[in-house]
Amino acid sequence: MAKEKSKKKHVPQSYSTKLLKRVNSTKFTRLELMKFADEVHRLKPKYRDFEGRAITAIRFFENSDRAMSAMFRMEAFARIVSHGRLDGWTRPGDKKGMSLTRAVLFDAAVRRRGRWF
Repeated sequence: MAKEKSKKKHVPQSYSTKLLKRVNSTKFTRLELMKFADEVHRLKPKYRDFEGRAITAIRFFENSDRAMSAMFRMEAFARIVSHGRLDGWTRPGDKKGMSLTRAVLFDAAVRRRGRWF
């Protein structure tokens, strides 16, 4: 009697899972994210809210998927820095809210393997 081939079950993915896969698969260079961070820093502090950062991302990347991916990654990066998880790798910057970080941290933000979220 021949063995019956097992069929893989289709597991439906939630919208969140699909979204995070797209975000994590988008490629960036360190320089792209560093320049994007500079663009956001140039905004007046009152315009650095989510809307201001999103508009800056769309203008900077000229592609909504890349802009969204950059926003997710930089938000995760900022949260890690603001929670003090990178002490020794960051220093307080200016009074406008900028933190000084080592460029190698941007390399971690652009990595494709693994997951940020």
